[in-house]
Amino acid sequence: MIGSFTGSKAVHPKDGDRIFLVDENEISRLPSIRKDEFGKNGKGKQGRLRKTVKLFYGDPFTIPLPDGHTFPIEKYALLRKRIAGTSIVRPEEILMADAGSEEDLLRVHGSDYVHRFLKGRLTPAEIRRIGFPWSPELVERTMRSCGATIQACSAAIGEGLSASLAGGTHHAFKDRGEGYCIFNDIAVAVCKMQAENGIRRVTIIDCDVHQGNGTAALFAEDPSVFTFSIHGEKNFPFHKERSDLDIALEDGI
Repeated sequence: MIGSFTGSKAVHPKDGDRIFLVDENEISRLPSIRKDEFGKNGKGKQGRLRKTVKLFYGDPFTIPLPDGHTFPIEKYALLRKRIAGTSIVRPEEILMADAGSEEDLLRVHGSDYVHRFLKGRLTPAEIRRIGFPWSPELVERTMRSCGATIQACSAAIGEGLSASLAGGTHHAFKDRGEGYCIFNDIAVAVCKMQAENGIRRVTIIDCDVHQGNGTAALFAEDPSVFTFSIHGEKNFPFHKERSDLDIALEDGI
């Protein structure tokens, strides 16, 4: 979930300049947010019109995986179909994401790494660390994931709230990927918003069971971005980076 807020009020950038990004697992809270704020039929107790909440997806751009591969690639399409089958959003608010651009990537990632991935020239060791076999389909899916988060940020700046049903690739570092993450769509979107949309301060709230290590490392020296990760203490990655705020939970909580 991505929003543009000052305190608890959604604002346009001319009124405030902070955006926040919440891990994709929090998208499951959309039903309660929409119901509590706007009530039935898109109107709240005071008859306010239902706000737009645009969702961006890229799941049709899937990737070929070998039999027995552990990554549940089908989860993205299942999430979109489940949301589409509810009254959380209107059908016209669920939008196919455009691909991000190479220029977007290069604000965050090293040019050598970006170009070698796009051309299929990563080393076998780099591919193993990422966890996906390289293919042209993987390039397209990766670029759509970045594009979805970029578009969701842009929509949130203009409308207060949006979400990406793709991405969340928080294990990607400047010059490498790992843990099924190639480019850090969160960082890519943040840097584009800062470069082109006048956003100065950003808070990233990462609620995944795995620490957002790549995101923490990318913004470690950037005071304009506050990184917060709440995650499993003993879960992947086993070497943790330092976010601005980390909460490491014991198993079983």
